[in-house]
Amino acid sequence: MNPMCDTICRLQVFDKKGDRIVYSAVRQLLMVQRIPAYPRKVSPPELMQYLEGEDFSVNLRTVQRDLNMLSTVL
Repeated sequence: MNPMCDTICRLQVFDKKGDRIVYSAVRQLLMVQRIPAYPRKVSPPELMQYLEGEDFSVNLRTVQRDLNMLSTVL
């Protein structure tokens, strides 16, 4: 597990119903860390596999949405 994730990934917030929600911002920060500098590449399935190794349960579409959102701000 990533040392940064060891602490940050445990952040939790509770909604009104008491359901646990992990910050999507933490997931997106981990993705940004994993994206290499041009001209190297990483594919969405590779990012998904990496996030699953960091204890984030995500599907490919979530990774794609996150990448799309990140592309607008980076």
